[in-house]
Amino acid sequence: MVSGWIPCGIRADGTAVCWRASDTDVAAGAALPPPGVKFAMLGGVSFDSSSPNPRFGCGVTVDKALQCWGTGIPAPPASLGAITAVGVGDSYVCALKVDASVACWGKNNFRQTESPAGTLTAISVGDVRACGIGTDRRVKCWGLTLAASAPGDQFTSIDVGGTSVCGIRTDGKAGCWGNNQYGQLEAPAPAP
Repeated sequence: MVSGWIPCGIRADGTAVCWRASDTDVAAGAALPPPGVKFAMLGGVSFDSSSPNPRFGCGVTVDKALQCWGTGIPAPPASLGAITAVGVGDSYVCALKVDASVACWGKNNFRQTESPAGTLTAISVGDVRACGIGTDRRVKCWGLTLAASAPGDQFTSIDVGGTSVCGIRTDGKAGCWGNNQYGQLEAPAPAP
């Protein structure tokens, strides 16, 4: 994972580590994960995407709790409970709860905290939009509308970028939609 311009990862023991975080990054307000907290490998750690030096981050601990750090963190709903994944966008957060519903909170200028009803198996959060994979493997997105809507294909994973979304379909091929200004929709063909 990358926190703005600061790469981070989760060690085998569950603690988060970031590198190339200089004193300048920290002085500029970069929020780094707290030492000693054990994070779930699959739920991961996510950071505010509003600047190269993220103001806050959130992660899923090994006991399925939300752990956030930094400044300007939107307060989660009191009813959040246990979660399996979390994503942080531009001043908003979405979490996939253990019952497979989604809770989002924080800045809502593009309806990015208005997650769809129903159950999802995965979520990915971008600056001003989020997407999830339903139990039918179809993609559901909310927030700022993309130039193109999600294809009707079935997906096993997705990743929301600034102006596009890409995912791996159930046939193993990549599929992307949205803005193609920098060729980000031109996924390479799978290796033979």
